[in-house]
Amino acid sequence: MSLENLDITLEQLEFYWKKFEQKLISPQDISGLFLISFYKIFSNSNFYQIQKKTKHFATHHLDSYEFKNDAFFNSILQTQKYPEITQLYDLFNSLTLKNVKTIALKSLCLWYQKKFDLVVVDFIPEPIAVLRMQTQGTRCISLLRKKEEVLKTYDHNRNVQQFLIHDLEHAWQMFSNPELTKKQINLSKKLLTLHESGAMDFLKENNTTKKTLDYVFSDMNTHPEHTLLSIRSLILDFFKISRGINKLDPCTEREFLQKWDFIQSALI
Repeated sequence: MSLENLDITLEQLEFYWKKFEQKLISPQDISGLFLISFYKIFSNSNFYQIQKKTKHFATHHLDSYEFKNDAFFNSILQTQKYPEITQLYDLFNSLTLKNVKTIALKSLCLWYQKKFDLVVVDFIPEPIAVLRMQTQGTRCISLLRKKEEVLKTYDHNRNVQQFLIHDLEHAWQMFSNPELTKKQINLSKKLLTLHESGAMDFLKENNTTKKTLDYVFSDMNTHPEHTLLSIRSLILDFFKISRGINKLDPCTEREFLQKWDFIQSALI
Protein backbone atom coordinates (compact mmCIF):
# COMPACT_ATOMS: atom_id res chain seq x y z
CA MET A 1 0.00 0.00 0.00
CA SER A 2 1.29 3.44 -0.94
CA LEU A 3 0.39 5.73 1.96
CA GLU A 4 1.99 8.69 0.22
CA ASN A 5 -0.73 8.49 -2.44
CA LEU A 6 -3.54 7.85 0.02
CA ASP A 7 -4.74 11.40 0.64
CA ILE A 8 -4.73 12.46 -3.00
CA THR A 9 -6.62 9.28 -3.92
CA LEU A 10 -9.22 9.83 -1.21
CA GLU A 11 -9.70 13.39 -2.42
CA GLN A 12 -10.19 12.20 -5.98
CA LEU A 13 -12.65 9.47 -4.94
CA GLU A 14 -14.71 12.11 -3.16
CA PHE A 15 -14.60 14.28 -6.29
CA TYR A 16 -15.85 11.39 -8.42
CA TRP A 17 -18.54 10.52 -5.87
CA LYS A 18 -19.92 14.06 -5.90
CA LYS A 19 -20.13 13.91 -9.71
CA PHE A 20 -22.02 10.64 -9.34
CA GLU A 21 -24.44 12.14 -6.79
CA GLN A 22 -25.05 15.01 -9.20
CA LYS A 23 -25.80 12.40 -11.92
CA LEU A 24 -22.94 13.73 -14.04
CA ILE A 25 -21.45 10.26 -14.31
CA SER A 26 -23.17 6.89 -14.40
CA PRO A 27 -23.12 4.05 -11.83
CA GLN A 28 -20.94 2.11 -14.25
CA ASP A 29 -18.53 5.05 -14.62
CA ILE A 30 -18.14 5.63 -10.88
CA SER A 31 -17.47 1.92 -10.33
CA GLY A 32 -14.83 1.87 -13.07
CA LEU A 33 -13.22 5.05 -11.77
CA PHE A 34 -12.99 3.64 -8.24
CA LEU A 35 -11.56 0.37 -9.54
CA ILE A 36 -8.73 2.14 -11.38
CA SER A 37 -8.19 4.84 -8.74
CA PHE A 38 -7.40 2.24 -6.08
CA TYR A 39 -4.32 1.25 -8.08
CA LYS A 40 -2.81 4.58 -7.03
CA ILE A 41 -2.68 3.08 -3.53
CA PHE A 42 -2.39 -0.67 -4.05
CA SER A 43 -0.08 -1.03 -7.07
CA ASN A 44 2.80 0.84 -8.62
CA SER A 45 3.15 -0.47 -12.17
CA ASN A 46 2.78 -3.39 -14.55
CA PHE A 47 -0.73 -4.25 -13.40
CA TYR A 48 -2.57 -3.86 -16.70
CA GLN A 49 -2.57 -4.50 -20.43
CA ILE A 50 -4.65 -2.77 -23.07
CA GLN A 51 -5.39 -4.91 -26.11
CA LYS A 52 -5.69 -3.01 -29.36
CA LYS A 53 -7.35 -5.80 -31.32
CA THR A 54 -8.81 -8.26 -28.80
CA LYS A 55 -12.00 -7.08 -27.12
CA HIS A 56 -14.14 -8.70 -24.45
CA PHE A 57 -17.27 -7.98 -26.50
CA ALA A 58 -18.09 -7.08 -30.08
CA THR A 59 -19.90 -3.94 -28.90
CA HIS A 60 -16.94 -1.65 -29.46
CA HIS A 61 -18.28 1.69 -28.27
CA LEU A 62 -20.80 3.00 -25.78
CA ASP A 63 -20.93 6.55 -24.45
CA SER A 64 -19.22 6.70 -21.07
CA TYR A 65 -16.88 8.85 -18.98
CA GLU A 66 -14.37 10.80 -21.07
CA PHE A 67 -11.03 10.52 -19.26
CA LYS A 68 -8.57 12.16 -21.67
CA ASN A 69 -8.52 15.37 -19.56
CA ASP A 70 -8.53 13.57 -16.20
CA ALA A 71 -4.95 14.06 -14.99
CA PHE A 72 -5.37 11.83 -11.94
CA PHE A 73 -6.76 8.94 -13.98
CA ASN A 74 -4.10 9.30 -16.64
CA SER A 75 -1.37 9.28 -14.00
CA ILE A 76 -2.38 5.67 -13.26
CA LEU A 77 -2.89 4.36 -16.80
CA GLN A 78 -0.63 5.48 -19.62
CA THR A 79 -3.61 6.10 -21.87
CA GLN A 80 -1.76 8.51 -24.14
CA LYS A 81 -0.28 5.44 -25.82
CA TYR A 82 -3.80 4.56 -26.99
CA PRO A 83 -5.26 7.75 -28.50
CA GLU A 84 -8.19 5.83 -29.96
CA ILE A 85 -9.39 4.93 -26.44
CA THR A 86 -10.79 7.96 -24.62
CA GLN A 87 -13.87 6.65 -22.78
CA LEU A 88 -14.25 4.17 -19.97
CA TYR A 89 -16.34 1.54 -21.74
CA ASP A 90 -13.87 1.30 -24.59
CA LEU A 91 -11.06 1.01 -22.06
CA PHE A 92 -12.63 -1.77 -19.99
CA ASN A 93 -13.62 -3.65 -23.13
CA SER A 94 -9.92 -3.78 -24.03
CA LEU A 95 -8.38 -4.10 -20.57
CA THR A 96 -6.89 -6.96 -18.57
CA LEU A 97 -5.73 -6.48 -14.99
CA LYS A 98 -3.14 -8.51 -13.16
CA ASN A 99 -4.67 -10.96 -10.65
CA VAL A 100 -8.19 -9.89 -11.64
CA LYS A 101 -10.51 -12.44 -13.19
CA THR A 102 -11.74 -11.51 -16.64
CA ILE A 103 -15.33 -12.01 -15.49
CA ALA A 104 -15.05 -8.90 -13.28
CA LEU A 105 -14.21 -6.73 -16.29
CA LYS A 106 -16.83 -8.49 -18.41
CA SER A 107 -19.40 -7.75 -15.72
CA LEU A 108 -18.58 -4.07 -15.89
CA CYS A 109 -18.89 -4.11 -19.70
CA LEU A 110 -22.22 -5.96 -19.62
CA TRP A 111 -23.47 -3.52 -17.02
CA TYR A 112 -22.61 -0.71 -19.44
CA GLN A 113 -24.60 -2.65 -22.03
CA LYS A 114 -27.51 -2.69 -19.56
CA LYS A 115 -27.56 -6.48 -19.46
CA PHE A 116 -26.78 -6.59 -15.73
CA ASP A 117 -28.99 -4.94 -13.09
CA LEU A 118 -26.74 -3.48 -10.39
CA VAL A 119 -27.02 -0.62 -7.91
CA VAL A 120 -24.19 1.42 -6.40
CA VAL A 121 -24.02 1.99 -2.65
CA ASP A 122 -21.31 3.51 -0.44
CA PHE A 123 -21.61 0.96 2.38
CA ILE A 124 -21.63 -2.80 2.84
CA PRO A 125 -25.23 -4.02 3.18
CA GLU A 126 -26.21 -6.65 5.72
CA PRO A 127 -26.46 -10.15 4.22
CA ILE A 128 -30.24 -10.19 4.49
CA ALA A 129 -30.39 -6.89 2.56
CA VAL A 130 -28.36 -8.49 -0.24
CA LEU A 131 -30.79 -11.41 -0.26
CA ARG A 132 -33.71 -8.97 -0.58
CA MET A 133 -31.99 -7.37 -3.57
CA GLN A 134 -31.61 -10.76 -5.19
CA THR A 135 -35.33 -11.44 -4.80
CA GLN A 136 -35.83 -8.30 -6.92
CA GLY A 137 -33.32 -9.45 -9.53
CA THR A 138 -30.49 -7.10 -8.62
CA ARG A 139 -27.24 -6.93 -6.67
CA CYS A 140 -25.13 -4.08 -5.35
CA ILE A 141 -21.65 -2.72 -5.93
CA SER A 142 -20.16 -1.28 -2.72
CA LEU A 143 -17.89 1.71 -3.33
CA LEU A 144 -16.08 2.63 -0.12
CA ARG A 145 -14.09 5.85 0.05
CA LYS A 146 -13.59 6.85 3.70
CA LYS A 147 -10.04 6.64 4.99
CA GLU A 148 -10.84 4.02 7.61
CA GLU A 149 -12.66 1.93 4.98
CA VAL A 150 -9.80 2.14 2.51
CA LEU A 151 -7.26 1.10 5.15
CA LYS A 152 -9.39 -1.78 6.40
CA THR A 153 -9.33 -5.40 5.25
CA TYR A 154 -12.51 -7.41 4.76
CA ASP A 155 -13.53 -11.09 4.53
CA HIS A 156 -10.74 -13.33 3.23
CA ASN A 157 -8.29 -10.47 3.90
CA ARG A 158 -9.54 -8.50 0.88
CA ASN A 159 -8.65 -4.84 0.61
CA VAL A 160 -11.25 -2.31 -0.50
CA GLN A 161 -10.36 -2.70 -4.18
CA GLN A 162 -10.55 -6.48 -3.99
CA PHE A 163 -13.93 -6.14 -2.30
CA LEU A 164 -15.16 -4.12 -5.29
CA ILE A 165 -13.77 -6.72 -7.70
CA HIS A 166 -15.49 -9.43 -5.67
CA ASP A 167 -18.83 -7.62 -6.10
CA LEU A 168 -18.29 -7.56 -9.87
CA GLU A 169 -17.52 -11.28 -9.85
CA HIS A 170 -20.78 -11.92 -8.01
CA ALA A 171 -22.59 -9.89 -10.65
CA TRP A 172 -21.27 -12.30 -13.27
CA GLN A 173 -22.37 -15.31 -11.23
CA MET A 174 -25.82 -13.80 -10.82
CA PHE A 175 -26.52 -12.50 -14.32
CA SER A 176 -24.29 -14.14 -16.93
CA ASN A 177 -26.67 -17.08 -17.44
CA PRO A 178 -30.28 -15.84 -17.79
CA GLU A 179 -31.76 -19.26 -16.99
CA LEU A 180 -29.66 -19.57 -13.85
CA THR A 181 -30.55 -15.99 -12.93
CA LYS A 182 -34.25 -16.91 -12.84
CA LYS A 183 -33.53 -19.92 -10.62
CA GLN A 184 -31.41 -17.83 -8.24
CA ILE A 185 -34.13 -15.19 -7.94
CA ASN A 186 -36.74 -17.86 -7.24
CA LEU A 187 -34.61 -19.54 -4.58
CA SER A 188 -33.80 -16.15 -3.01
CA LYS A 189 -37.53 -15.45 -2.64
CA LYS A 190 -38.07 -18.79 -0.90
CA LEU A 191 -35.05 -18.24 1.35
CA LEU A 192 -36.35 -14.81 2.34
CA THR A 193 -39.78 -16.25 3.15
CA LEU A 194 -38.15 -18.91 5.35
CA HIS A 195 -36.04 -16.27 7.08
CA GLU A 196 -39.04 -14.03 7.76
CA SER A 197 -41.00 -16.98 9.16
CA GLY A 198 -38.26 -17.58 11.72
CA ALA A 199 -37.71 -21.14 10.48
CA MET A 200 -33.95 -20.59 10.16
CA ASP A 201 -33.42 -18.66 13.39
CA PHE A 202 -31.93 -21.71 15.12
CA LEU A 203 -28.91 -21.42 12.79
CA LYS A 204 -28.08 -18.06 14.40
CA GLU A 205 -27.56 -19.61 17.82
CA ASN A 206 -23.81 -19.99 17.33
CA ASN A 207 -21.33 -17.81 15.46
CA THR A 208 -20.10 -20.56 13.13
CA THR A 209 -23.46 -21.44 11.60
CA LYS A 210 -24.63 -17.80 11.67
CA LYS A 211 -21.60 -16.78 9.60
CA THR A 212 -22.28 -19.56 7.11
CA LEU A 213 -25.96 -18.60 6.91
CA ASP A 214 -24.95 -15.01 6.16
CA TYR A 215 -22.74 -16.37 3.38
CA VAL A 216 -25.66 -18.33 1.93
CA PHE A 217 -27.82 -15.19 1.99
CA SER A 218 -25.34 -12.83 0.35
CA ASP A 219 -22.52 -14.69 -1.39
CA MET A 220 -23.84 -17.94 -2.80
CA ASN A 221 -24.60 -17.12 -6.43
CA THR A 222 -24.59 -20.60 -7.84
CA HIS A 223 -26.92 -23.32 -9.07
CA PRO A 224 -29.80 -23.77 -6.59
CA GLU A 225 -28.88 -27.43 -6.12
CA HIS A 226 -25.47 -26.40 -4.80
CA THR A 227 -27.13 -23.91 -2.46
CA LEU A 228 -29.45 -26.63 -1.14
CA LEU A 229 -26.49 -28.93 -0.48
CA SER A 230 -24.75 -26.12 1.39
CA ILE A 231 -27.82 -25.49 3.55
CA ARG A 232 -28.09 -29.20 4.31
CA SER A 233 -24.44 -29.24 5.37
CA LEU A 234 -25.04 -26.11 7.44
CA ILE A 235 -27.92 -27.72 9.35
CA LEU A 236 -25.82 -30.82 9.93
CA ASP A 237 -23.00 -28.66 11.32
CA PHE A 238 -25.49 -26.97 13.64
CA PHE A 239 -26.50 -30.26 15.22
CA LYS A 240 -22.88 -31.39 15.58
CA ILE A 241 -21.82 -28.10 17.18
CA SER A 242 -24.87 -27.76 19.44
CA ARG A 243 -24.51 -31.34 20.71
CA GLY A 244 -20.70 -31.32 20.81
CA ILE A 245 -20.40 -34.42 18.64
CA ASN A 246 -18.62 -35.40 15.42
CA LYS A 247 -21.15 -38.00 14.33
CA LEU A 248 -24.90 -37.91 14.85
CA ASP A 249 -26.44 -40.54 17.09
CA PRO A 250 -29.75 -42.05 15.87
CA CYS A 251 -31.90 -39.69 17.94
CA THR A 252 -30.04 -36.57 16.77
CA GLU A 253 -30.05 -37.79 13.20
CA ARG A 254 -33.85 -38.04 13.29
CA GLU A 255 -34.02 -34.43 14.54
CA PHE A 256 -31.62 -33.34 11.82
CA LEU A 257 -33.58 -35.08 9.06
CA GLN A 258 -36.85 -33.68 10.32
CA LYS A 259 -35.44 -30.14 10.28
CA TRP A 260 -33.80 -30.62 6.87
CA ASP A 261 -36.91 -32.14 5.29
CA PHE A 262 -38.99 -29.17 6.39
CA ILE A 263 -36.52 -26.58 5.04
CA GLN A 264 -35.86 -28.52 1.85
CA SER A 265 -39.57 -28.80 1.08
CA ALA A 266 -39.91 -25.03 1.50
CA LEU A 267 -37.07 -24.34 -0.95
CA ILE A 268 -37.84 -26.70 -3.82
